[in-house]
Amino acid sequence: MLASKLKKPVNMHCVRAFGYLFDYFKAWRINNPEAYFPTVIFHSYSGSPDMVNSYLKIPDLGKKFYFSFSHVINHGNKHTIVSMQKVPEDRILIETDHIDVRAGMDHIYKVLGSVAEAKSWSLMKTAEQTMLNAKQVFSQCNGVFQ
Repeated sequence: MLASKLKKPVNMHCVRAFGYLFDYFKAWRINNPEAYFPTVIFHSYSGSPDMVNSYLKIPDLGKKFYFSFSHVINHGNKHTIVSMQKVPEDRILIETDHIDVRAGMDHIYKVLGSVAEAKSWSLMKTAEQTMLNAKQVFSQCNGVFQ
């Protein structure tokens, strides 16, 4: 894995293959027990709520997974709310996933509201927590949030 060699986070886009990816990560760790495992951000997470728990429970790797949600991809998905609820507060991120920067801000506010509602948080708590999480992840990249 290039991200492992560079010791940088990776933004993972996965569609209907979370089980396969889960098996891959487990096997990778077994075959590379001493190797650096990068932080993984699941872009616009669309896997099942149960897969959230499964990823978080992978020995030695669970703490490396972050789950990001966007209004464009996740809005209206019944499983998304439950997934948001299952993601620990220090592992949740938000994103726009929108091609128009101007519309992207509106989408950030919408997904911020969705996460706040799912987690029973205020909008301020949600904004502060997701910013803290983003800083944690992207501090691994030179020049970001420094």
